[in-house]
Amino acid sequence: MAAVLAGAAVRRDEWGKRRAVKLMVEPWNGETERLLLFDLTGKGDVPPFPYSMTGVDVRGDDWQLIEE
Repeated sequence: MAAVLAGAAVRRDEWGKRRAVKLMVEPWNGETERLLLFDLTGKGDVPPFPYSMTGVDVRGDDWQLIEE
């Protein structure tokens, strides 16, 4: 969580290499900061969308920092 608050993108092993989560300002309103799931490949076919953690995610020990 400290890494996310510092602006880092993170992901879990089971998500594959394409998806990650980052604390960002919502692109659709430009004001609200929210945890968004986004596409690391930048192909543009998957827009960022709000991410809600599950208990499994909160307890997960496989979170990785993503180098952008």
